[in-house]
Formats: sequence, structure tokens, C-alpha cells
Amino acid sequence: MKAQDLRIGNKIIFAGNETDCEIWDINTLFKMEAMKADSSIYEPIELTEEWLIRFGFYRRGDDFFVKINKSWFFRVFEFKQTFCFELSNWKIIELPYVHLLQNLFFAVTKKELCMQKKQCKL
Repeated sequence: MKAQDLRIGNKIIFAGNETDCEIWDINTLFKMEAMKADSSIYEPIELTEEWLIRFGFYRRGDDFFVKINKSWFFRVFEFKQTFCFELSNWKIIELPYVHLLQNLFFAVTKKELCMQKKQCKL
């Protein structure tokens, strides 16, 4: 995982910590870039059904939805044991990690993907 792939608000595992942490300022990203030689200090969080539910998604079959506004939902689905987003017909984006889902969600909706439970911050 590269620091340049991250945004403020992304969830990661830092320094082998058992709990997930949130990047909350630009200085953290600069520090991560400086530590890139030791990539074991931070690692991505695997996207699971539990994470989707923590972000407010609900399951219907193999699909997970979260409401964006009154008429639009953001949909993620399971395909070959990974979560994916369909950009257009047959264009599938794999989302193996939480930070990738957060980044894609923001790029598509211009809204942060928020959790109900507060997490630690870096």
C-alpha cells in the first residue's frame, strides 16, 4: 500500500495495531510517505461484510447497498470472493480493501463514507 493511495479519513491498520485507525491530517500522510521503506508499519484493511455493515450498507442477496439520497443507492456486490463495484456494463472495479471503497465512494458521490461508531485517529 502506498501513501499516495490514501486520503484523509481512510481506515488502515497502523504498526500492527489490532484496531483500525483513521488518517486525520495531511501530516500523517507525509510521515507515511517518509516511512515507505518500511511498509510493515501500515497496511490496508481487508474489505469484509462486517465493514460494509459498519459503513451502513445493507445486504440483499449478494449485493450490498447504502442510500446516497432519496432516489440513488451505491451498490457493492460479491464476485469470486471479493467485493466489487460495477462502473458500467461489464466494467467491474475490485475493492479488496476498505480504503479503496472509501476512495471510490468519495469519487462517485463527493460524500465521505461514514461509520456509526467512532474509531481511533492517527
